Amino acid sequence: MAENLGALTIHARTRKEMSSVPARWEHVREVVEIRDRMGLRTPIIGNGDLRDLDDAKGKISMSHADGAMLGRAIFGNPWLFDSTKKSVGIKEKLEAMVEHTKLFEELLGGKKNFALMKKHYKAYVNGFDGAKELRMKLMDEAEDASDVSAIVENFLAQSVNLL
Repeated sequence: MAENLGALTIHARTRKEMSSVPARWEHVREVVEIRDRMGLRTPIIGNGDLRDLDDAKGKISMSHADGAMLGRAIFGNPWLFDSTKKSVGIKEKLEAMVEHTKLFEELLGGKKNFALMKKHYKAYVNGFDGAKELRMKLMDEAEDASDVSAIVENFLAQSVNLL
């Protein structure tokens, strides 16, 4: 006898594959079809390679899943769930990164190594002139939130034409 679960999340690739291959949302659809044939009501949540809300909606539509989980899409994009925010400028993105760093230090300082925060910098600092150099400076020189703030302020002061 089959039981309804509270929900079932399907990651559309194997653990061994990690992110080395595209997520296969057709497998999510297969799971939905199996559930439907069994006459169950378990919500099926798809996961894998979702860039934004529109992409998630498209994958949900294609797979007939009941929902989707967004993971890496949130990195460097705290506006992900704000449908009114279609584009974010460099200054706003860098200011959000500084705020993120300050919150990390305030909430997790002393509990987590600051290096953990640095993994987010690549997501915030990309796709604009000087991004690589700024990212390298943050990775090499920043030891706390005040360092990050100073490095970003200096970058913004020198990059007025980008903003």
